[in-house]
Amino acid sequence: MSSAHREGVGAQLTSGARTLAAPLASGALLAGGQLSAQLAPAQTQALAASLLGAAIVVGVATFAPQAIRRSLSGRLGVDTLMTLAAVGAVALGELAEAAVLAFLFSLAEGLESLAAARAHRDLRALLALAPKHALVRRAGRELEIDASELRVGDRLLLRPGERAAADGIVRAGRSALDVSLVTGESLPVECAPGDFVAAGALNSNGLLEIEITRAGSDHTLARLVRTVGEALANRGHGERLAERIARPLVPAVLALAGATFLVRTVSGEPLRDALERTLAVLVAAAPCAFAVGVPVVAVAAVGAAARRGVVVKGGATLERLAAIRDCRTARPARGP
Repeated sequence: MSSAHREGVGAQLTSGARTLAAPLASGALLAGGQLSAQLAPAQTQALAASLLGAAIVVGVATFAPQAIRRSLSGRLGVDTLMTLAAVGAVALGELAEAAVLAFLFSLAEGLESLAAARAHRDLRALLALAPKHALVRRAGRELEIDASELRVGDRLLLRPGERAAADGIVRAGRSALDVSLVTGESLPVECAPGDFVAAGALNSNGLLEIEITRAGSDHTLARLVRTVGEALANRGHGERLAERIARPLVPAVLALAGATFLVRTVSGEPLRDALERTLAVLVAAAPCAFAVGVPVVAVAAVGAAARRGVVVKGGATLERLAAIRDCRTARPARGP
């Protein structure tokens, strides 16, 4: 497996950890501000305001920049509503409410990133199982080379206790292979000359000479790793439905909030009260739970399956699996 791919997985893990650190910091600042206000409101008013302000800044910073960029390009999202609500609460002097909103939404965003990072961690665990070196026979000599240097047609010598570094056909020797990593089969599989050996298969006993048919990024283990990685982007119906509902609902919520403010002000309600009701509409009607929760569940489920040795090709496959009630009558789904 390429070092660039490994570095990419590591970057995903680091990014997930950083994303969750900000909401936790925001929550700690929020708790400190609330505690300061409760213990001695008169003496610690300035400290409480400073802590709450810091909580708002740290929390909003995780989603406001993206919301602004999306809005400038004409794409409104749930983060746009949350940004407007936070700004409005600050304008009204409700720092505690703004801090709570910023903390909760940044935490939801952070949990989604953490779920994705955990799935990538499981991907890295699969990568770690790939052999780094391989013993081959070239021009009558046995050479130990880097696995990335294997070529189609090479004769791979697979000793007991070693994993195959590429796909190939057995040309000499007999053994039993542990293929649980690739197929999930719990019992060793006997192999003889002419049988196919997948990359990642563990040789239990006997020396095998294997003619490589697929190597590099094309062998079975590499494809398995790619499948887990692509699972994060393979969206199910529920995920697509959440996105489709959230996209038109955000402008509708903005329109409803604007209408609420207009009606309240025209009816003679004080400006502050009208703004508070408008912000309540923004927060209450925002589809954040639906838009964020469904993808988080799908990504977490794919990662949990990978940790148990089950490779699931994304949310769409999970939904088809959930729809099965009787394995004896279930028909295979069409498509990959």
